[in-house]
Order: sequence, then structure tokens, then C-alpha cells
Amino acid sequence: VISDFKDPSYVSSLPIPIITALILSRIVGCIFFQGTKRMRVEHFMRFCAVFLLFIAAGFFSQSMHKWQELDAFGTWSPIAARPWQNQRVFDATDCCNDKTNR
Repeated sequence: VISDFKDPSYVSSLPIPIITALILSRIVGCIFFQGTKRMRVEHFMRFCAVFLLFIAAGFFSQSMHKWQELDAFGTWSPIAARPWQNQRVFDATDCCNDKTNR
């Protein structure tokens, strides 16, 4: 027997998640089929298109994050490029001070 398992006791717990996954996939598939049977095709296609756009946006944002980690866009210093960032806009300590309760 060729396997990656060093201890055969690991194999004994595999049928439980496999059977559970098969049962749950069958239930979810039946619910999905029954729900889409009464739905108009235009609504279903619109829902799928919007859902796929969200997935694509997630992939795009993750890929841009990876490119930023690789410094593909060059160095960027937020302090030098935006001196107004993280500056105090207003001071509310006179009217709303939690230490003096005024």
C-alpha cells in the first residue's frame, strides 16, 4: 500500500467527512434546483453575472495586493505623497471631554 499516512488510524476517520460532504452536497443541490426551477432565466443569469463579478473583484484585489508586496509598482511613501493624511481635522476636547464630563 502506497500512501502518505504514517499511521493507519488516520484513514479510519476519513469516511465520516466524505459521507457528510456527499449528503450535504446532495441537499444543497436539490435546494438549488428547486429554487431555480421557478425562477426566470433572466433573473438567474443576472444573479450569476453579479456573483461572478464579485468573485472577479476579489481575485483582482488579491492579485494587486500580491503585486504590491513584490514592489512591482515602485516605492510609495504615504507621508511624502500625502502630507495631509493622518492630520487632526478638528478638536472636540472642549465640548466632548470624557475626563471632565462636560
